[in-house]
Amino acid sequence: MPTDTDQQRREERHQWATEAITRLRFNPIGLQRLAQALDRALEPSSPTYRSQLESADVAFFVAGAHKDGRHTAGMDDIHPMFKEAREETGTGVDGRRVRSQFRENLQNLAFDSLTALDRIDGGCTVAIHVSGTQQPSARPAGTLPLPQDLRIHVYAPPHILAQIPSAKPALARIVQQFAEEIGVQAVQRFEDLARKKLNWSFTMQEDGNALLSQATHTFMSGPYPFLTVHPGCIFPIVNGNPTPAGEMCPEVANPPAGT
Repeated sequence: MPTDTDQQRREERHQWATEAITRLRFNPIGLQRLAQALDRALEPSSPTYRSQLESADVAFFVAGAHKDGRHTAGMDDIHPMFKEAREETGTGVDGRRVRSQFRENLQNLAFDSLTALDRIDGGCTVAIHVSGTQQPSARPAGTLPLPQDLRIHVYAPPHILAQIPSAKPALARIVQQFAEEIGVQAVQRFEDLARKKLNWSFTMQEDGNALLSQATHTFMSGPYPFLTVHPGCIFPIVNGNPTPAGEMCPEVANPPAGT
């Protein structure tokens, strides 16, 4: 039977954990310290349920972000969360690798959440993401990139793509338009802000995506069919085998005369 001393220790532990959590920031070190503060029977470092526990810690920090009222903080500046995410992550190749893995884990949780949403309500979600920090290329930093310069991540339910004939060409058009009209502008905007607000020179690789070699084609990765951006078309890579471009989006591969 619990004693008064046990109850007092629990209350003290609760108070300490509450105060510790309020000081945490959303970055790799913050995730480690959160796990310590929660003092669970299972730690994320344990091989049992490791990915689930790591995702749970990420969710702890990001819950409510889409309605937290902090969107205007990134209107004409780099959002504070960008700077927080880089704190205590180190420098050089090791630091870039840590930040790259941190972003990838967050993105995976986002796609996992969308997958679960589509499964529990029978619906369909499409998500497209482009990072402001892109791979190095021949263009000067701050100039408008070409769509094929971008590394874009796409989520779409595979059963929708497989069973609705119009889904693949529609998704191809959506992603192509996103890359051409939004993605390239978003990257240029970030690079301009990074030079002005962070004093980035872009003469050296400041961020994790620079670890990736510049590829001839840019892969759109996700838990479902991988998409590749080509100058004229988008088509999925399924199990390493590309679908013929005309099969994916014939109206893009073979545009009407005069277009």
